Amino acid sequence: MTTIFKSFQDLGYQFAGHIDAEVSYASYLVEHVPDLTAVPQDVIDQVKAGFILRYAELHPAKHYMQDGEDTFVECESEDLKDTAGFECSVGYCVSLPRHEFGELKPNKKNLVKKIRDAAKMYADIRWSRLLKAAVGITQDAAGKVRAANKSFQEWLDKMLADAVTKARVAVKNGDPTAIDPAKLQVRIEQFKNNLKA
Repeated sequence: MTTIFKSFQDLGYQFAGHIDAEVSYASYLVEHVPDLTAVPQDVIDQVKAGFILRYAELHPAKHYMQDGEDTFVECESEDLKDTAGFECSVGYCVSLPRHEFGELKPNKKNLVKKIRDAAKMYADIRWSRLLKAAVGITQDAAGKVRAANKSFQEWLDKMLADAVTKARVAVKNGDPTAIDPAKLQVRIEQFKNNLKA
């Protein structure tokens, strides 16, 4: 799928249109699913079915002629009319029930598995992206912003307090490299005082 752009300006224009469309798709999900943390499975299945239809458009069926008990050779669809073989389409591979898939012979199973896995990954990635965009819309609407990181001082205080706790545990467990927690605490206080000076 190659898209030809006339210029970088055209690329920017088309990409902006793509992002605008993505927002409208995500908005539909927001409007129809009250809780994005618990999207009903039937909604997920329906959306992913749409993704699979798109994947099938992008990946036309391959035709295989059987050449031996479990050997298949890719061929043109006209060649399949009078011979044993199968059409390895996205629809066939994805809709094949699990028990039938399990009964396939190894080479045919491998052909089907590649398409099943690729289609599933395509749908999963697009679902994740759609859900992320929808969650972003709800957070923007609620005015939520990312919480600030801890200050360096908070991080340092926690790390040094953890060091004393770990020293106590190490001494208790008989670690010969452990530092006496009381001495460590004194050194930590000296270190903090030197930082303030």
